[in-house]
Amino acid sequence: MIEYKGSAWNNKLHEAVTARKIADEFLKHHPDLEKSKIDKLKFIVEPHFDYGKANGADIVMIADFKSPMKITLDLPYEIQYKGKSKKINSFIIKNFICVIEETRKDLKYLIFDAGKVNEKDSTKAEENLDDLDISTHYKNKSIKTSKSDENENQIYSLKAQISNYLKTDVGWGRIANFVYLSSAKKEDFYDKVKEFNKLRTNKIICSDHGYQGIMESICKQLIYADRHFNQISDESILNINGIYPPKYINAIYEAKYFLEHETSGADQAKMAEIAKKLRKGWEENIYERMIILKGPGGTGKTVKLLQFGFEEHKKNDSNVLFLTYNKALIATIGRTLQLLGVKSEADEEDGTITCMTNMSFFIRIMIDFGIWTERDSKAIDNDKGNLENIYKAKVKKLRELFEGGAAVKADIEKNFLKYELILVDEGQDWLEDEQFILEAIYKYNNLIIAHGINQNIRGAETEWGKHLTKHRGKNIGDRVTHALWSALRMKENLGIFIKEFANSIEELKSNKSVNNEYSQLDLSKSYPGGTIHICEGSLYANEGLRSELNNLVMNQKDVENIDILNCIPSNTKTSSIVDTANIKIWDGVDEVTRGIPPKGIEYQRFVRYQSCRGLEGWITVNHFLDEYWDHEYKEAKSKLKEEGQELVFDEVISDKAIDYANKWAFIAFTRSIDTMAISIKDKNSTIGKILKDLHERYPDFIFWHN
Repeated sequence: MIEYKGSAWNNKLHEAVTARKIADEFLKHHPDLEKSKIDKLKFIVEPHFDYGKANGADIVMIADFKSPMKITLDLPYEIQYKGKSKKINSFIIKNFICVIEETRKDLKYLIFDAGKVNEKDSTKAEENLDDLDISTHYKNKSIKTSKSDENENQIYSLKAQISNYLKTDVGWGRIANFVYLSSAKKEDFYDKVKEFNKLRTNKIICSDHGYQGIMESICKQLIYADRHFNQISDESILNINGIYPPKYINAIYEAKYFLEHETSGADQAKMAEIAKKLRKGWEENIYERMIILKGPGGTGKTVKLLQFGFEEHKKNDSNVLFLTYNKALIATIGRTLQLLGVKSEADEEDGTITCMTNMSFFIRIMIDFGIWTERDSKAIDNDKGNLENIYKAKVKKLRELFEGGAAVKADIEKNFLKYELILVDEGQDWLEDEQFILEAIYKYNNLIIAHGINQNIRGAETEWGKHLTKHRGKNIGDRVTHALWSALRMKENLGIFIKEFANSIEELKSNKSVNNEYSQLDLSKSYPGGTIHICEGSLYANEGLRSELNNLVMNQKDVENIDILNCIPSNTKTSSIVDTANIKIWDGVDEVTRGIPPKGIEYQRFVRYQSCRGLEGWITVNHFLDEYWDHEYKEAKSKLKEEGQELVFDEVISDKAIDYANKWAFIAFTRSIDTMAISIKDKNSTIGKILKDLHERYPDFIFWHN
């Protein structure tokens, strides 16, 4: 049996074509493999890794042969151990894992190097020879990339992926690897590298090496001299496996540790929206001027941002970098991009859209310049509360280096220089120092910014491009702003609820605004319908409402558990809200798992309220909203007094605190597409009373559950 997993969206992906070509080579030698139920070969195209340096690979190949395969070598292979040597003429193999890095570059654009050790050193023991390194210049520019190093990093990332899934630290096998030169023939390749010992080319496979070359490479890599030397038979045959003990084989072959390429209806809608062509006239500003997408929550800023990136990536094979503060958002977008068939690492041929947190990006640069030290990391490990202050101080130092000319673009990590278009999420919350550094590295015309109106929660709004002239016509101006006011995500009734909530909560303030950004939402393009459920007490303890939401998922076509987004307060544990033994959840609260995408559509998503920006759900559940709103209100009020505003009238402080708490409520509200559920602890709380009033005014679509 031959199986394929991986990118479901783009089945013409070149790596998928290569996987089928390799599979055809196996079928030439083992035609029964195609329909066999016991001998299995699986190709996973463009898998994403959650651990280690490598974000992904081109192809992972896994074999499980219950009927062992025999590979007779073209030439005997010699291994040495404790001064003795033996030759191997044949291998017998039952299973293996191999990670493949493909390059379609012509040979003339590839650089081969192994420390420049020539034929005279061929007397060295085989195991002491270094493998030949393959490098290429990124898009034929000066940036040099080692494909061999990338391939080696993929081994460690894949091993960590499997070990975490198996929940074991015990060794379970060895992973083979090779770089596949799809544009090169053996004859031309060996002529190109004739100055090197041929033994060094074992991890390089050309397009015509075929089954024999691939299997010889894999088998030779699986040898441990100390383990296998005495297992070589008198006939010079070695039985060898890549996976052991046998109890792990089925679990590793099934590859459940990778994303299952199943999609819900919401997935498909989002993918279609991202892949849609940009509005007329928007594309012409890319690389010409800074582009700013500005609007309140729920107007599709993040999707529009990705739309820009996806179009540029597909049209010009560009490498695009998406930067955000939200780790949970990275996991969600990473999953969507994988489903779209987008590579997860910067590539010199096909390009990619890479997602990264702001802090990871800037800390890596600060490490290169010696600004961020091991001491800083330890201080944060000892107390997470140190992170914000240490980070801000270090970013300021980095800015000073760029301002003074001591740091320049050419000095930063070469992998960062591959990115041509930078997508900035939640630009209103960036530090001005971060903004300055990003512009210094990539220049203003390579930046596209999503700016949320009144969604700044880290201080005053950061204004991007304030030093640039506004775009006022063809070839005039360096900054263009696109205003987004249409509520594209949510159905009409949800928009009405949000507008009415905005007006009601404004009544709590001493100095009321005539208009606020949510009362101005344009619902003309919203789809009809939408339902709001308000629940007293825990939603998951309310059997009636829980059953109603379950039926909604079961009975509505293309809606799956992954389309349920749960937001919980910062002082609440996920386990206190939901029975994790009976409901599969993706824990976006946990420090480790929130950076790893959900592996399947059967998982409900749980995040903190603070991490829900940019996310969406067909159904959203806002747990204990009144408690959370009250917490944010009190925190803001206390902070304002600490900042020396105690001399200001108390009602002014109260108004500002209400505005701050409201930001979080509206960010959560605008995540929903079809159905919003809200649980409250106290119906007589500030929020409880407003919700009760709205239910009484709109009983047709706002339901109350005791």
